[in-house]
Amino acid sequence: MKHRVKVPKLGKTSKPSSRVIRSSIKSAPAMQQGSFRFPDNCPDADCQFLVTYQASGNNSVVFELRGRGNWAGVGFSDDNQMADTDILICASNTSLSGHYYATSRTTPDRTDPTPSAVEITNQTFNGSVVSCRITRELDPGIANFRNLRQDWFLLGAIGDLTGATIGIHSARRASSSRINVLTGEVGSGATVMPTSSSSTEAPTRQQGSFRFPDNCPDADCDFLVTYQASGANSLLLKCSSREGLNGVEAPGQLLPDTDILICASDTSLSGHYYATGRSTPARTDPTPPAVEIADQSFNGGVVSCR
Repeated sequence: MKHRVKVPKLGKTSKPSSRVIRSSIKSAPAMQQGSFRFPDNCPDADCQFLVTYQASGNNSVVFELRGRGNWAGVGFSDDNQMADTDILICASNTSLSGHYYATSRTTPDRTDPTPSAVEITNQTFNGSVVSCRITRELDPGIANFRNLRQDWFLLGAIGDLTGATIGIHSARRASSSRINVLTGEVGSGATVMPTSSSSTEAPTRQQGSFRFPDNCPDADCDFLVTYQASGANSLLLKCSSREGLNGVEAPGQLLPDTDILICASDTSLSGHYYATGRSTPARTDPTPPAVEIADQSFNGGVVSCR
């Protein structure tokens, strides 16, 4: 007997989490299923991104994928970073749904034509939420396909289209631990993701912060940046600031020859800048792949991004 898992429609935002759900149906052996979602611990109907996964027979796994945007993707990564990631994407333009592979932190390449190891059905887009069901062979033996019998970090992302292509993600999260989608269990090699997640799966590490006024609580700061190592070669910074602030300058803390990361309410202005003098810094355009900006928001006079 087959059991269908219904994933309710998405609503408002709230951060990433993974959980294991075991069927209580007694007429057949219990089927293990897991999910990965953000915001953390969001109810199904309130998630910004949601993917459920469940074994289908001995050789396949079924993903029910949904996200707020024109595309949603789930990736399988060895180090919770985008580079070298095997990705399944569901898009409002159904011709763009399929298997992708990211060799770096730029837009991933679509595997064309879609291999027979990937079957996409039930594609829908209601104007704000995209969803589909993707059945994927566990280990098809094809280049750039991870063996899903093993444990991987899950990456979830959503975004809009740029013309007839997948655009840069508007939000992205990685699981805090490796996950086995065949069993639904949290796998080995658990590590802590560099976020201020409220998830109880693993404690959050925060390496440092700079803020003003001095010693202000996070929610009351005029300016706050936290910084934390992410893997061996990257640094994750989370920045927030209240609007209407003037620059602060002191002897020995001048602007010239300064490398700057800026988060702006106009997201097109966020990115890397460099100041050669004490005038407005020049933006590095386009933003280099060495800089990845996510989770940009502007709410109640406060701008923030990661």
